[in-house]
Amino acid sequence: IIVTTEGESLAVARFLADPDHREARAAFAAAYPSWRAAVGDLADFAAIAARSSNLDAVVEAMTEAARRKVPCAFLIDGACSIYPARPNVCRKAHALDSPDPCQAPVEQRAPEVLYFLPIEQFMTNLVPLNVAMHRALRGAAAAAEPLCDAVHRLLEDERRGAAVGRNEPCPCGSGAKYKRCCGA
Repeated sequence: IIVTTEGESLAVARFLADPDHREARAAFAAAYPSWRAAVGDLADFAAIAARSSNLDAVVEAMTEAARRKVPCAFLIDGACSIYPARPNVCRKAHALDSPDPCQAPVEQRAPEVLYFLPIEQFMTNLVPLNVAMHRALRGAAAAAEPLCDAVHRLLEDERRGAAVGRNEPCPCGSGAKYKRCCGA
């Protein structure tokens, strides 16, 4: 379970919306229901923990998902299908040169976070930008959510978006008109 902000989730959804990534989108659409059923309440627990900025509880949910051996819904034959658009937490914690860390760990623990001072400082500097982007896209009250849930929601909104008028509120929940938001 990877919890992300709206901007990172939107980057993944747009990556999957590209016709060149049709196979990855279809694989995610097929894998998502099984992933959601397998993580069940853990995804909700992680979202609540993220809303209250309880990093320990987010890690606890991630660790329990690993115990349940729930693979990421973005894996295709063991490889990350969204590697070029993967969220920053994946860039920091794992998935640098191999998809192996994306698999459920053999040990009963969460993946280790890599520590390299320049990357650590860069990621720390990105947090305010990600939070500001999230608030601009979803509103101040919306919390971060598990990546798979967010991307599924965004892809469903896109699928239904064809019926949204240009001057109607955007279905992403930003409050902006569709033509100035996701329809741009």
